[in-house]
Amino acid sequence: MEDGGPTHSVLWPVEWTAEVAGTEAVIRDPTGDMTIRTGDEVELAGGFLSEGQYEPQRCATGAAWQVVGVMRHEQ
Repeated sequence: MEDGGPTHSVLWPVEWTAEVAGTEAVIRDPTGDMTIRTGDEVELAGGFLSEGQYEPQRCATGAAWQVVGVMRHEQ
């Protein structure tokens, strides 16, 4: 996504974790094999959920995208 584009809440699969340190976010899958950091180029498979299909967290804004697959591009 380019700066200034639309933003969406992202719902990661169960047992994925996210950590924020300063301005960097790190997301890991349950096995630790997939680690995504701020600035990594990724493709996400999944789709938007309609209201009522999930319970948003206080930090959630906009439409929610449920992730069902991730592919990281090597840089």
